[in-house]
Amino acid sequence: MSFKQIVYQIHTRLQSIYPVEKRSKALAFAFVAIGVAMDNLNVAGSMATMYSTLEHFHSTTTTVSWVLSAYALTLGAFIMLGGKLTDILGPDVVFISSLFITGLFALICAGIENQIIVLIVFRALQGITASFTIPSGFAIAGNYFEAKSLGNALVVLMAAYTSVLGFGFVIGGAFSVSSIGYKGIYYLTFALSVLISMILYIIHVPIAKPQAHKDTKLKYLDFGGSALFVIGILLITLGLTEGGDSWKKPSAYIPLPVGVLVLVGAFVFELVIIQNRKDRVDSRADAKGQDSYLYKVHMLIPREMMFLPNFFPFVICTLLAFIYFIMMVSGLTQYHQYVEGDSPLITGVKILPLSIGLCLLAILNLETLFYRIGMKAVLIFSQVVAVFMLLWMSRQRYDSLHGYWVYELVPLFLFGAAINIYYSIYINAMLRRTPVHLQGVTSGFLQTIGQVGICIGNALTATVLGEIEIATTSDERERMQSKIDNIFYITLACSAAATITLFFISDQKSADGAPSDESVEEVQASCDSKELQV
Repeated sequence: MSFKQIVYQIHTRLQSIYPVEKRSKALAFAFVAIGVAMDNLNVAGSMATMYSTLEHFHSTTTTVSWVLSAYALTLGAFIMLGGKLTDILGPDVVFISSLFITGLFALICAGIENQIIVLIVFRALQGITASFTIPSGFAIAGNYFEAKSLGNALVVLMAAYTSVLGFGFVIGGAFSVSSIGYKGIYYLTFALSVLISMILYIIHVPIAKPQAHKDTKLKYLDFGGSALFVIGILLITLGLTEGGDSWKKPSAYIPLPVGVLVLVGAFVFELVIIQNRKDRVDSRADAKGQDSYLYKVHMLIPREMMFLPNFFPFVICTLLAFIYFIMMVSGLTQYHQYVEGDSPLITGVKILPLSIGLCLLAILNLETLFYRIGMKAVLIFSQVVAVFMLLWMSRQRYDSLHGYWVYELVPLFLFGAAINIYYSIYINAMLRRTPVHLQGVTSGFLQTIGQVGICIGNALTATVLGEIEIATTSDERERMQSKIDNIFYITLACSAAATITLFFISDQKSADGAPSDESVEEVQASCDSKELQV
């Protein structure tokens, strides 16, 4: 008996523990939502335990910052590839296996004692596998549910994915002041990730390939275009990360433009060269051409995705939303720790109203009301609220009496609620109108945009703040206060730009219906008829 046959027999026996006909999609999806949240729990917890990591390895702040940056670097670069693999291999297969491996990498990270470079390397590897859980998790929702149920599932996913940031700060802060230190967050994510993946392996409802992917094979993945895309995103993220420290370094100003050029090359290679080749073969009904590799290749960036309703306005607005969101969170975190002298745990507790606002709106699930008012109007309203809440929080001063209670507690909660409105509507409006066979790659692309926004936000925050230390005098606090003010000015500009962008979207009467000024048939026709040319 071959090794493959032995593995198959073991798999069959394990799957028979809980018969498929008795399995519940809702129960399986609940564990998927928790699994998706592991990414941001990891990120927030690592941010909160940064000082503990610094103390343990006796290294420099710049080197220790790469423990988080390496993870973010590979996470952002590989999400799109994870989305395409999701479409080819199946979302359940990709999610369960990648979550399990991510947990194992967390355990390895916890066991590293003296070599911080080794820790950084394994954090980068962990970022790769974690990136696959995001698009596959959203694709599972698209395969398990339809219509209103799908909308509810996507809201739950977005709530789990975003709201865990605040809880991650609290948990990471608690670990940082305990004897276990930074390792606690790795042990926790290891235990949760491995446990959830093992449970899902037994209870998940298997997902059959959609008709559009019946004949897809991994060997026909566009490896060239995928490599260009990954390298481009890696270089851009590296440039932004290094630029946060200093834009005068070659490691900052060289990777950024090179990465942009490589990324443009990836788009041209797929959307122009390969796509035009496919179009010519189809127009000539060339049977020989249909057997060629270039015709069969699965593009990382399918052209149909570009013609989804409101695709480009949502991409721009989402990029801006992630920039000002991460800048606001980072700015407040630095303010509490370096101006007010709070511990990571207290800082996490102070940021918690943001997560409560995100969760509460998800629980209320006001989709029917939102679409009764009008998707466009509600989206614009959510961004206007975000602008005013940022303006409110920017008024906080270190010498203000009860400053947190007056200038942060309420606006932070309302800001979280407003952001949840945007995220839940935009992800519903996009994915519920995306064919099942494109949901993995579309989700991956949108999440990649979000990760690029996070990198830009972190780079801008680091550039504005520069080298910082805990302020002990009034002059030091005043200088730090001025830097925090500058961060809020940038967040206000980004949120205002996002608000303006939303005026250009087409309104929708429901997440499942067509835009009011363009039918689904017209969108499909434009997708079929337009041919991109150099």
